[in-house]
Amino acid sequence: MKNNILLTGLFFVIILSSSIIAADVAYVVEDSHKVDLMTWTALEDMDLEIEIITNDMIMNTDLTEYSFILIGAGKLKNVMYIPEMPMILTNSRYATHFNFLEKGRTKRFGANSNLMAKVLGENMEIYDMASSKLGGPALTYEYLPMKFMNENLMNYASTTSDKTNKMGSIIAFNEEEDTCWFGISNTHFWNINSKLLFSDCIKTALDMNVIESHNIAIKEDHTDSVNGLRLKNTNTGIALLDEISELECGETYKVDYVTENLGDFTEDIEFMGELEDFTWTATKTGLAPGATTTTGSKTFTIDNTTFSNGIHSLDVTAEIAFDVDLNDNFRSRFIEIINC
Repeated sequence: MKNNILLTGLFFVIILSSSIIAADVAYVVEDSHKVDLMTWTALEDMDLEIEIITNDMIMNTDLTEYSFILIGAGKLKNVMYIPEMPMILTNSRYATHFNFLEKGRTKRFGANSNLMAKVLGENMEIYDMASSKLGGPALTYEYLPMKFMNENLMNYASTTSDKTNKMGSIIAFNEEEDTCWFGISNTHFWNINSKLLFSDCIKTALDMNVIESHNIAIKEDHTDSVNGLRLKNTNTGIALLDEISELECGETYKVDYVTENLGDFTEDIEFMGELEDFTWTATKTGLAPGATTTTGSKTFTIDNTTFSNGIHSLDVTAEIAFDVDLNDNFRSRFIEIINC
């Protein structure tokens, strides 16, 4: 027999049933005392049927019968028997096991003021207070360190710090696998923002495809390019493909690249290019979802008043508001200026 748990107020009433049909959600926890009331309520608010699967039930339960799994609190000694399937992970112990992190572990952050998360570029409070009581310990969240995150994850809510060692994802989605990491861990102090963010996590696990995003990318596979930047001598028409390509004084070159709108909104894009002290800017307005542009291309002549001999980095950046993935907004390649 399987254990069904109904929540009334703060109490769990355990009911045994001999004829249970798999519910929508398998809520996996170490034992029934680890079930979180706020999490349970959020699932019920979306009209989902929930079944508690404790650690000792994992091996004998066909979890694939459920729409998705919610990995909750506690030590799960049988975690290796949980299949790859749609999932919400709130238990930081298993971020690496379930491939949210390539290696390492999650980090925790707290502050003396109300904690904020950056959601699609906008800062929002996730708790309405800084601590559980006056003089008590600070409320916290847990996040996936950016440098160890699985490359297939979309960063939905990030830390607000600009320090590299504190940058990471509080909420992240893998929309191909319908999985979600959710790190707003002090559930008893969730505000309306936290509740809405958790509902977005649920929608991802259910493959509802309701989350729209802003996302552009400078394409890496541009024809005859190095790291997405194509560099041609305008006199010969020859593309320069060496990892460190030589640019000769007195010659004229053109750099071009392709930017694609991967998101769900029409975007206005600002471009900036830089080679030594030589910079340029450009703007593309109204790039539709799925469309591409070569805006930002630049023709320039190497001379000894602007450029100097040596190895330099040719850099290009594309920017929009609220971009969910900044990793592909920047492209760079090395060149060597000679005979100046």
